[in-house]
Amino acid sequence: MSNVLVLFQADTEATEQQALAVAVGAVEGGASIRLRRLARPGAPELGHKDYGTLKPADLTWADTLAILLESAGSADRAAEASELKLLLDLPPLAGKYAWVSAPDSSLLASLRNAGIVLLPDAIPGSNAPAETEAVKQIGRLCANPPQNS
Repeated sequence: MSNVLVLFQADTEATEQQALAVAVGAVEGGASIRLRRLARPGAPELGHKDYGTLKPADLTWADTLAILLESAGSADRAAEASELKLLLDLPPLAGKYAWVSAPDSSLLASLRNAGIVLLPDAIPGSNAPAETEAVKQIGRLCANPPQNS
């Protein structure tokens, strides 16, 4: 069984819903999951408030990180959030995988520098119900990453 850490930085419920769909897909793929919201100072509260705070132990526990950002560049704009700083200053994590929804240059560089293998694919742009299955498929990919990535 693999461990998938679903991290999301969201000011909207749409991104939160995508994170939940990725988590459901990971569970369907046989993984254990942890959900963590990367809170930005001043960000509005979402529907569910008890995701917990990202800790270094979460990164050690996870085999795969699924990271959902509102948009590319949001890591750069919100680096003051302590949880996000933890992601931007990763220790070596060779042998782990990551999937990122909105490619962010500083975050991708941090993941690569930590020795993490990046998984392909992207979340579809809209929130149409038909796309929920596509988002869940990303969770399944995170639960069972291809061994030759």
